[in-house]
Amino acid sequence: MTQLAFVGQSYFSRYSSTRIYYLLDSSLPSSAGSYTVAVVCTGPYDGVAIAASYTGTVQATPPYASASNQGNPLSGGQTTNITLASSTGMLVDAFGIEAQSGGTLSPGSGQTERAEITRSTNCTMNLTDKAYTSSGSNSMGETPSGTYYYYGHILVELQEVDSSGIALLGSQGYTTASGASVSGSYTCHAGSNRKLLVAAGGEYVSGGINVDSVTYNGVNLTKINEYDHPTPNNNISWWYLDDVGFPSTPGSYTVQANFNVTASPGLMGVLELSGAKQGIVDADASSNAASTTTLTTNISTINEDSWIAGAIITGASNTFTPQSGQTEDIDIQGGGGGSSLAVGHELIAAIGATGMQWNTSVSVNRLLQMVVAVPPFAGDNATLIGCNW
Repeated sequence: MTQLAFVGQSYFSRYSSTRIYYLLDSSLPSSAGSYTVAVVCTGPYDGVAIAASYTGTVQATPPYASASNQGNPLSGGQTTNITLASSTGMLVDAFGIEAQSGGTLSPGSGQTERAEITRSTNCTMNLTDKAYTSSGSNSMGETPSGTYYYYGHILVELQEVDSSGIALLGSQGYTTASGASVSGSYTCHAGSNRKLLVAAGGEYVSGGINVDSVTYNGVNLTKINEYDHPTPNNNISWWYLDDVGFPSTPGSYTVQANFNVTASPGLMGVLELSGAKQGIVDADASSNAASTTTLTTNISTINEDSWIAGAIITGASNTFTPQSGQTEDIDIQGGGGGSSLAVGHELIAAIGATGMQWNTSVSVNRLLQMVVAVPPFAGDNATLIGCNW
């Protein structure tokens, strides 16, 4: 059994108090699941408890401010003020009352009630929260129904993880004129919350080309998706490897994409990111065209400050020009003039529809692009992920 750390309390009569305790991520069970929360009270009195879990919060002791208030006004709403130290995060409050006939609680403006519980009609408590976006003065309030004897109110500030955002650590392109795989050496860098993104594709005159697997230092990457041009002579796919799969020591290691047929040519582009959310990306999308010099692929982001990364492959030897706002990271031509690949990215600050557009130096017979949306580490907000009582 793990002992929780004490945040603070509000004594609101000689019999009663409202308290908040916490555990940091490092003290939680290693496996997700159901576990018992035990609250021990001294004395022959009623007790209630609510447990809630939040993600995306600063892991420190303590990383927040707290405030409390108490009294015996018999009726009316109550407000507790707090001075916040950080500009973004979550305010959480616990409010308890003694009332002969029980009663219900109504949270203040902007607050979301996560749980409310009454014990033997003598005591009622709820837990509410609200996100905040500026430091300084703030408050939370509750209004009990009917007449009550005493109240106790305590607030805590859960500071949001300060993510510096996604950064590009490195990029490199690789080609093979003809082969069942394309490979090369890529030097990974030190960093936190890294993600290796690999775009791989190629051309096969009889059609039906696919990427079977991608590895880095012998470790398999996870495929995000794969798309074929309708002709269907060429193909493009995106794959990823999270930080936990990186070599323990930064340095040069082999990256390789394996095809189901002999690609002619085969192409691959690598992006190494830091500050990226671990796991599958938020979204992917593709588009294709023929006999043109322009291709746009639309995609929607669901997290602020996400990166969109695009990989475009063509059926000719050409160079690429990204649209304004995009950064081109890789621009390579396959051996024999059969295909070309460009990889680029763009930071998208707002949530919603966006896209990546490329122009080619000459009109080409086949254009195929795949775009992925990568959110930053810790998302954008401190977020409730569970509540029980």
